[in-house]
Amino acid sequence: MSYLAFPIIGGTYKGHMGIGTGVLWSVSSKRFHGVIFQNPQKKYWPQDIKRIKQIVSNDGKDFNGAAGVAAAGALFLGPVGAILGAIAGGNRTDQTYGIEFTDGAKVVVQITGVVGDAFEKTWRCLYLYARENGLIDVDF
Repeated sequence: MSYLAFPIIGGTYKGHMGIGTGVLWSVSSKRFHGVIFQNPQKKYWPQDIKRIKQIVSNDGKDFNGAAGVAAAGALFLGPVGAILGAIAGGNRTDQTYGIEFTDGAKVVVQITGVVGDAFEKTWRCLYLYARENGLIDVDF
């Protein structure tokens, strides 16, 4: 199992929250294996999550991601490919969520990533688990 660290911006724990998943060939609720904290040390299993609520969502473009996809598009399809690549690439997601655990601990965590990258896929595994188990406070 691997963990990816997401910054905590408030709550019971400090530093980062690690989300544990299996191999991310595909995104699935079954790949979510729990979360860990370092300060203080604590591990929560999936069933220890009480609820999740989205607080803020800011979606936009990541310049480096858009430039990379534009370059690839130009390589294969010329100028039209560059334009289409710039439009399609680099979709960035910056979101803030509150997570409450069954023991009363709460955290506010920042999820930042480019759509389709490992961070975004890891978060989606946790989100799918929460949605399938009725843990979403307000569907987002």
